[in-house]
Amino acid sequence: MIVIADKISEHGSHSFLISFTDENDDAVTPNNAYWSLLNEEHDIVNSRDHVAIAPLTTTGVITIHGDDLDADDGTKREIVIEADIDSIYGGSLPQTEKILIDNETIPYKYGET
Repeated sequence: MIVIADKISEHGSHSFLISFTDENDDAVTPNNAYWSLLNEEHDIVNSRDHVAIAPLTTTGVITIHGDDLDADDGTKREIVIEADIDSIYGGSLPQTEKILIDNETIPYKYGET
């Protein structure tokens, strides 16, 4: 799991650059890749469920903004990234990575200081 230390304000925006690698840490293009955004109750936030990462290349960008960071349903967020990567040993392997945005990263309500 990756924990984000950047300050991300409620209703702000933040982009995450991700890369895909095989067992040798060589860059690969996944067969498919998706991400979902969950709150601390593990409910989907803002209909961000199984969002395709496109175009499929060795890297991708996930951007969350606005209501994705609405603190009314808690201040913690988790981005779950799922991809299928061709294994160097043959076949396709699922990969899952999580990015945790904790309650320290959304420090205040929009418009408050």
